[in-house]
Amino acid sequence: MYMVKGFLVLLISILSISFATCPLKDGDLIFIKSQSSQAALLRLATNSEWTHVGMLFKQKNNWEVIEAIQPVKWTSLDKFIARSKKSSFSIRRPNFSFNSSKLKEYSEQRLGKNYDLIFSWDEERWYCSELVFKAYQSVADQEIGSLEEISGLRVNRPEIKAEMQKRHNDYNTEFNEGTWEKSLVITPVSMLNSSKLSPVGNDSDNSIIGECLN
Repeated sequence: MYMVKGFLVLLISILSISFATCPLKDGDLIFIKSQSSQAALLRLATNSEWTHVGMLFKQKNNWEVIEAIQPVKWTSLDKFIARSKKSSFSIRRPNFSFNSSKLKEYSEQRLGKNYDLIFSWDEERWYCSELVFKAYQSVADQEIGSLEEISGLRVNRPEIKAEMQKRHNDYNTEFNEGTWEKSLVITPVSMLNSSKLSPVGNDSDNSIIGECLN
């Protein structure tokens, strides 16, 4: 009797492992707590450690993230997560319908584009949440997160203003503080908290996406 029960428990465990599947879907968003120097400034401005976001797609047999860093590029899922503080991540899925093939096509058309260090709302250079926001806006006519003026962030700090002055100089563009503060931005944490996204598993639960990393 006990041997039969033990065998059934073992069999169920084996079947559970055998049928374990990756829960990710094309177009899922993954947020991390980046440790880059850029992320340090963003943490100050947004008061959040969630400072970077990318879109997930299955490339052949592997899950990869398309992200706007320098430049816009593909990054393997494991390497993307490894850049986060304590490998923290949060996966969110849009709760509206969209064409994932068109979403991927839109994003891939930006591959190789430079990162936007001054967060301008144009298409010459791109930052992470801008790429995701505009991709879904274009393909699904949906806005994830809320656009806000830069003045609404915690940018009234000497180190932030000094850095933005330097970056504008590097781009050979005039830094007008008033104009800059009225510029619109979309932040990773605004997207993370959007009601148009639903969580996939628990934050930073590697067991949830274990099959996705193989």
